[in-house]
Amino acid sequence: MILFCPYPNFAASAYVMSAKDLFDSRMACVRMLRCFYPDNHYNRYREAPIGRAWKGYQASLYFYLQILENEWEKRQYKDQFVLPKTFEDCEKWRFTNECLHVIEQPPWLGWEELHSSHRARLLWSDYQWYRMFGWKEKPFPTVVWPSPSVSPGDHIVRGSLVALVVLVRKKAVTALLDGVEIKIPQEDIRRRVWTRAISVQL
Repeated sequence: MILFCPYPNFAASAYVMSAKDLFDSRMACVRMLRCFYPDNHYNRYREAPIGRAWKGYQASLYFYLQILENEWEKRQYKDQFVLPKTFEDCEKWRFTNECLHVIEQPPWLGWEELHSSHRARLLWSDYQWYRMFGWKEKPFPTVVWPSPSVSPGDHIVRGSLVALVVLVRKKAVTALLDGVEIKIPQEDIRRRVWTRAISVQL
C-alpha cells in the first residue's frame, strides 16, 4: 500500500504528485482509515509500519485524504469517490488550515529523513514527472516509516533531534543525544513522542 508524504505540508505533498500517485495515495488513505475499525478486512495493515505510523492520528489522516481529494478535483480528474461516511466527526475540519493547530499531528511529520525517502521513492516510480521539482535525492525503491519499538543501536527521532539508543529497560530508554546520555520514558516511545526510523519495501 502506498501513501506518500514527500513534504511535511499535506497540500504541498498533494500538489506535486503525479496522477497515478495521487490516486494511489487517496486509496491508501481510505484503506488506512478503514483498517482501524474492528473486523475490517483491511486490518492487516494495522500492524504494518504505515499502520503503526498513523495509529492514533486518524483525524490527521482524514484531513490528508480531504486535501488529496481536493487536489484531484482541481485537476478535474475522473473516477472520484465519496469520502468515508464513517468519519463525520472530522467534517468540521474539512478544507480548513486552522485544523492544523487543533488536530494532533503525527510526531514524525517534519522529519526530513522520512520525507526525503518518500521523494526518492517517487523519483524511482516516475522520474520523468518528478524531476521537474529539482529534488536532490537519488531514485530509491524503499521508504522510511517510524516504529514505536526500539533496540540498542537504533536511532530514534523527535522533530529535528536524533538520538542513538544504547540501553533499553522496562521503564526508560537510555540514548545518546549529541554525545550526552539522556533518559527517555518508555511511555513517550509508546505515545510516539519519540519514534524509531525503519526502512521498508513498499
